[in-house]
Amino acid sequence: MAGYNEIIQQDPVALKWIKRPTWEEAEMIGGVLFSMAESINFWISDYINMCEALFPQNYTQLLPCGLAAKSISNIKWVGRKIPPARRLPELSWSHHEAVSGLESETDQDIILEKAASGQWTVSQVREKVREVKGEKPKTVKQAKTIVCPECGHIIEIERG
Repeated sequence: MAGYNEIIQQDPVALKWIKRPTWEEAEMIGGVLFSMAESINFWISDYINMCEALFPQNYTQLLPCGLAAKSISNIKWVGRKIPPARRLPELSWSHHEAVSGLESETDQDIILEKAASGQWTVSQVREKVREVKGEKPKTVKQAKTIVCPECGHIIEIERG
């Protein structure tokens, strides 16, 4: 089986096929891509935090100009609040991001562990975080569908 760099060419906005892949090669490439997609924000957060620790005065010069400061700040924050040793590989970046606002590491870990064992969605994790913080549950907006009797146009009106 060929290495992925013999099958695809990476472009900033496209994945270009150099040759037609076999089933096994396509499976390998998909595995690599989806694995990277699941991990990239963790890796970027660790990179930013390491660069800041090593080069505190000018680490931002190592970051791309096109990435919004708010995005960099958020990625850095989550990486600091949930360091690698406390991350659960079966949960997404968004699950970890959802608990990062909790002050207590114990609360963060409990929710992450329950999310992993109960296969909670990110929304369920956010709801649990609100509960731990003593906040009211987020109201679920309901939509009412109205159909115009003359033209059949469908209008959805959110309530809640």
